[in-house]
Amino acid sequence: MNKEMIGLAMLEVKASGLKLSEDEKQFVIFYAYKMNDMAQVKLLLKEMEHASEPGEMDDIFRRYSKQMNLRGGIEHLAENLLVYIERYRIEQENAIGYLANTLRVNGISISEEEIRQTEMVQMKEKIMKEASR
Repeated sequence: MNKEMIGLAMLEVKASGLKLSEDEKQFVIFYAYKMNDMAQVKLLLKEMEHASEPGEMDDIFRRYSKQMNLRGGIEHLAENLLVYIERYRIEQENAIGYLANTLRVNGISISEEEIRQTEMVQMKEKIMKEASR
């Protein structure tokens, strides 16, 4: 799986400043994964930015879907779910880093690795205990 392309597409969506629905974001990320070409992703986002008439976004999705030569059935479903999983792994890593940094700034020393390995309930208890000192 092309993890870098998924991460780059996520960054490009954020940088574009477009107010996209989750489905629209997912389409862009999946398109990036399938096409493996950031120039194409930027073109897609530019077209999405200029879509103002009702139905224009649907036309854009149809045209770009044809470019991807989407497969039907189980292969498409599995590939789509793998893209979702990778997207959430990236988001999880970002959240873990942000949490560890926030805790460190507030004088609580808990590493990213410790956050990854500890159950949420136990982590919450540890943070509360450290914060009350």
